[in-house]
Amino acid sequence: MMLDAEELKRNINDIPPLPVAVVEAMRILESEEVNFYELQAIITKDAGLSSRVLSIANSPFYGMDGKVSSIKESCVILGTHTLRNIIIAAGMMGKFPSDMGHLLDLKELWRHSYATGVAASLLSEYCGIEQEKAFTAGLLHDIGKMVLDVYFQGEYMAVIQYCEQADFLLADAETHILGVDHAEIGEMIARRWNLPEEIVNAISGHHNVSEKSNDELADIVHVADIVSRALDIGYAGDTLIPELNKDVMKRLGLSLEQIKNELSKIEKAVESAGDILG
Repeated sequence: MMLDAEELKRNINDIPPLPVAVVEAMRILESEEVNFYELQAIITKDAGLSSRVLSIANSPFYGMDGKVSSIKESCVILGTHTLRNIIIAAGMMGKFPSDMGHLLDLKELWRHSYATGVAASLLSEYCGIEQEKAFTAGLLHDIGKMVLDVYFQGEYMAVIQYCEQADFLLADAETHILGVDHAEIGEMIARRWNLPEEIVNAISGHHNVSEKSNDELADIVHVADIVSRALDIGYAGDTLIPELNKDVMKRLGLSLEQIKNELSKIEKAVESAGDILG
């Protein structure tokens, strides 16, 4: 049941865009002089986005611990770069809420994705990679699975069945049945929604790291994804754990000991993130 590449692209282009508030907020944050009054007004008008932005801003990851009580405060306290990452995350989580899943449990997939984001952020400290960028890339790395589950249910049913019967990694089953995997689908939708290029590349490259030797963000997400799976946090759609690429570890300068040092922190951060993932 191979998907025709051109038909797939047409179907991706038919998927509704991100909410206007998210698009407008990202546009403002990418301008040279950010108008915070305009940004606050746009976010506040969208009650769902406003609530998710505040939830993420007050999550353990950002260390605010309930200190941000309004969008105005978030604009003042967090800064433009952090706000951009939070708004991207909030927009995507709103696009694929936990009750929208068909073949996959999206709440558990978001738990896995959140754990991957936290792991990427904590491990990035050892590698000189910007933490907030690593968190966002990790959080969104499996967005292609959500696209397939929500918008290509018929085709994805065959993938899930083959994955279970053949005991394959989900990505390998996707390639075998569809001719494309969730990382490639994730890249398509991320470009469709004009996400930052560095995030797009991390989404597309987190499995094919041997071919992404110059992309440290894809490398850190590759490691973080495996760490999240090994900790059995959430459910990524299969029960197997991909092989950790040794070249990636060398490129990042990471050791297994450093990873072990962060495991309990990752688990605690996810335990504290219930409101966001609900």
